[in-house]
Amino acid sequence: MGLDAHAQKVFDAITTRLQVVSDERIKRKLQEGGKVSGYWGTAPTGRPHFGYMVPLVKVAECVAAGCEVTIYLGDSYAYLVNYDVSQEVVAHRTQYYRFLIAAILRAIGVDMSKITFVAESTYTSTPPFCKDLARVLVHSSQADIKMVGLEVTTAHMMSPLLCPVYQALSEVYIGGDFQLGGVDQLGMFAYADKVLPRVGYEPVSHLANVIVPGLHKGKMSSSALADTKIEWLDSPDTIKKKFEGISWAERDGPAATAVLPMLQHCLFPLYHLGALGDKKITTQLVDGSAKEYTTYEELERDLQAGQLGLGTLQPTIIALINHVLRPIRAEHATNQEWRLAEKLAYS
Repeated sequence: MGLDAHAQKVFDAITTRLQVVSDERIKRKLQEGGKVSGYWGTAPTGRPHFGYMVPLVKVAECVAAGCEVTIYLGDSYAYLVNYDVSQEVVAHRTQYYRFLIAAILRAIGVDMSKITFVAESTYTSTPPFCKDLARVLVHSSQADIKMVGLEVTTAHMMSPLLCPVYQALSEVYIGGDFQLGGVDQLGMFAYADKVLPRVGYEPVSHLANVIVPGLHKGKMSSSALADTKIEWLDSPDTIKKKFEGISWAERDGPAATAVLPMLQHCLFPLYHLGALGDKKITTQLVDGSAKEYTTYEELERDLQAGQLGLGTLQPTIIALINHVLRPIRAEHATNQEWRLAEKLAYS
């Protein structure tokens, strides 16, 4: 049975710009007339960067479509994968992530009554979880774990090998109809799809978002050098210098590979959500005239046609990012508890 018009609209809002790995749970809930819920997880390790805006914009779109979303803070996962960091530091990082993510969501206009924060450690020491952990381990081979393909499966320590199991069980203990993750999580999704039915659980639907490249090369990463990424608390001058430090002349250079995905997956969706307020996406064309864009596709067509130069986007992207970051910086400046968590987490 297909979806009616309203359900299809909700489904499209949830899945647009994403790689839909599986959608059975979402469609079933919509066909039943229920409200869809899902979660996005992150492990509190290094400082988050602007690349996190991609999944958080999707969270905003899901809430706008009527979904409830859980922000899953994988602190147990973070401790297992960052085994050289104490549990106390992980706890401070978890608090920092919670303050920051909540500030980002408020800054982009998300209805926070539809958002729930859950720290993984609130359930990973419970008897039911410990029982399920043992059951999944008994039903997992070394090959199953290694199929995940992330660095967690190649570390020389034992603890990172448990990370895929913890993430798979988050689908049971966080619940909902879907899990949102980056395309680097496809191996994790495949592992959950394979192992959860072995212990009697149905996997949730899996949706994957793109990962914004760094300002120079590779993906934008918390562990990379500062000049390769935009950080949430960067000053306007710092952001300006970072963008001025990359080449805008090459059609396929760093500016194109990093900036265009930011526009496509962050700034235009925020514009359509009304999260930019009265801020317009306007830039100068090659002939000297100014043009306001309402869709990314139109901007990309003008770039391909040579009517818009990549370099003229620099002031536009800088202004838009600073507009988004301004309320986040302001909240950080007035929140002493957040600043203390930051000091204890990253000093």
